[in-house]
Amino acid sequence: MVIGHCYSSENPVLRSIYAFHMPFFFIVSGMLYADKWKKNVSIKVLNLLWKLIVPYFFFETLFTVFLLILQRSPNILGDLWNTFSRTILPMVGLTVTWFLPCQLLVVLGAGLLRKIASKHKRVSEITAFSVLFLVALIVSPANRYVVVLWRTFIGMGFFAVGYYGKKVITQQCKLCILCACVLAYLMSSAINGQVSMVSLDFSNPILYVVNGVLGTYILYQVCLKVQNWKIVPAVVYFGKNTAIVLCTHMFVVEVIRLLDYKLFNNVLYRLGIFEGFVFGAMVLAVMGIVIYVVNRYAWYLFGNKRRTHEVQRSEASCQS
Repeated sequence: MVIGHCYSSENPVLRSIYAFHMPFFFIVSGMLYADKWKKNVSIKVLNLLWKLIVPYFFFETLFTVFLLILQRSPNILGDLWNTFSRTILPMVGLTVTWFLPCQLLVVLGAGLLRKIASKHKRVSEITAFSVLFLVALIVSPANRYVVVLWRTFIGMGFFAVGYYGKKVITQQCKLCILCACVLAYLMSSAINGQVSMVSLDFSNPILYVVNGVLGTYILYQVCLKVQNWKIVPAVVYFGKNTAIVLCTHMFVVEVIRLLDYKLFNNVLYRLGIFEGFVFGAMVLAVMGIVIYVVNRYAWYLFGNKRRTHEVQRSEASCQS
């Protein structure tokens, strides 16, 4: 996700990332809830609202102010209100945090479908998920506000893939099969071209679904094969703080991009296909500090329990 947002123009790497990165989040969410619901763990709506909606409104508003200041807007309050009323409040989203309310609606919608299916035996969960999924993929939304609902239906479709297909995705495959999947994915994503779930631009909807599922499967299998590598603890650190990375990395991206423009005459852009990797490494280096600061001083924004520096150190010493 971070690497994708660090590119300034379309290229094969960006196409490959966008072909699966949003489906990946929803599929993994379905896999996680598959474990919870098998144990009859209910959805804590208030907890989800705090963890997803509070950071959404806070960081969307903050990022809007941030951009208006960078653009030297003569009427910051007026522009802020226009953006808030037209984009933030209806949960269309100005930046990547649109995912947070969408995730909330996906989880609640999936839970509702399961309850309806349990009470009415004729109603099939898979059929309901599939119908909503196909409608959102094929039918264009009537207006910009319906986009939120369409994103939710698509997210629910991929959520169902993770929920019902967890056993297949998590079963470790042979290296030859993984290589064949990678080759098929690269060819398929190249054929389908640039896509975006934000704007509901899927090019070929069938290929978009295939690439989303196949890309998720490949990434999960790669994680299984490298789980003993020394770099894994660093990846886990960012993984446990995905919400913080999601909400704050765009601030870092914009600042670095501005500094690159003012001081180095867009040297990152001139890197071409390597821009995302170099730029992304810089962003993640800064994000390591940001995550630490947020966890220590702004933990309440994400509904987390307070974790003092001393507690973290004691836990780390116990683990070691």
